[in-house]
Amino acid sequence: QLYISYKTSSFNKRYYSVRFYVYSFTGGAHGSQDLVVKNYDLKSGKEIGYQDIFANNYDYLQAFWRNTEPQLTHLLKKDGWGYDASWLREGSAPRADNYTNFYLSDKGVVIYFGQYQVAPYAAGTFEIPVPWNKINSGLKNNFNI
Repeated sequence: QLYISYKTSSFNKRYYSVRFYVYSFTGGAHGSQDLVVKNYDLKSGKEIGYQDIFANNYDYLQAFWRNTEPQLTHLLKKDGWGYDASWLREGSAPRADNYTNFYLSDKGVVIYFGQYQVAPYAAGTFEIPVPWNKINSGLKNNFNI
């Protein structure tokens, strides 16, 4: 089985994100959900990444980690998952591979944490917003709010 759905969001009229939610089941105990995100600058027509959003000397990974780990901890505790601190810390540590899937919204940069990344499969996936005002000091001029 393969199911694909999509959602869109934007920071403003210039920056647009398309999220493709991909669910597949190829047998076994359960299926798998992945996310593929494409972020675009509509003015240039090009796909953008963190290098287009943040100033070169800004440590956005630290900023993301400081903002996402507490939210993840709260969600896991609230939902009764008896969260595993080492699993959460490994999956949310300030490393580029933990923050590859993101999209832009009017509220901030939203980081996607996939199945098994920060918690057991049954806990699901997480989309954690990092508000613009928490990262504003590192944004390039065209992203300043």
